[in-house]
Amino acid sequence: MKKVIIASLFLIVSCKDAVKNEIDLHNPTINDVVADNSKGAAEAKKWLENSIVSYFKADISEHQK
Repeated sequence: MKKVIIASLFLIVSCKDAVKNEIDLHNPTINDVVADNSKGAAEAKKWLENSIVSYFKADISEHQK
């Protein structure tokens, strides 16, 4: 019985979550994040407009049977 209790204690201690303090060397500022998002949004808008225009310009009558 003693061995089971000792083994249980070792198991509990070994499974504890250790808190790690990770240092992030590059902490992006709010302005960096906003600039990246607006750049991506502009590219997405341009791609979407081109895709919609090319879809409606395509001749889809051949695909319908």
